[in-house]
Amino acid sequence: MTPTSPPVPRKAAGAGIIGMLLAVLLVALGILLVHEGLALQGWIDGSPLLEGVLSRRAVVEPGLLTTVVAAALALLGLWLLVTAFRRGRRRGVELDARTRVWMSHRDLDRLVTGTAEEVDGVLGARASVGRRRAVVHVDTTTPEVRGEVAAAVERRLTALDGRPRVDVRATPRHERETR
Repeated sequence: MTPTSPPVPRKAAGAGIIGMLLAVLLVALGILLVHEGLALQGWIDGSPLLEGVLSRRAVVEPGLLTTVVAAALALLGLWLLVTAFRRGRRRGVELDARTRVWMSHRDLDRLVTGTAEEVDGVLGARASVGRRRAVVHVDTTTPEVRGEVAAAVERRLTALDGRPRVDVRATPRHERETR
């Protein structure tokens, strides 16, 4: 028996059950209104299904604008359905393609922040790591620490399958206090 690799951790779909039901209802309403608009304009054969409702005075007049609005509602409903069934984004970063081990973005941010804080001359740090770029903000005693922080973070990120580019932004403490 061969072990199977775990699935890629993903966020939940874009919409829940209620969102899907609303999208289906919106598509159905849009299709019905498109049919009604086309039938009232005489562009298709057949009589409108809602002729009694649409012929009242308080209802919007049937016309080209009504047909366009109905088509827009149908397209909005279809877009909501596609969003509801689309797979969610990845919730983490793959460490190595051979091991199939994943790390969440929040944990990766903490790892990079801790690595930056271990460098001599760094007073505080915060990081934001994405798939393509890792941005590290450090409060330092001197701006020359930037290269050391970048090297330490790059060494730490060698385990990632696709390493992000490291961007270090250093703020010397004496400059920050004068602002």
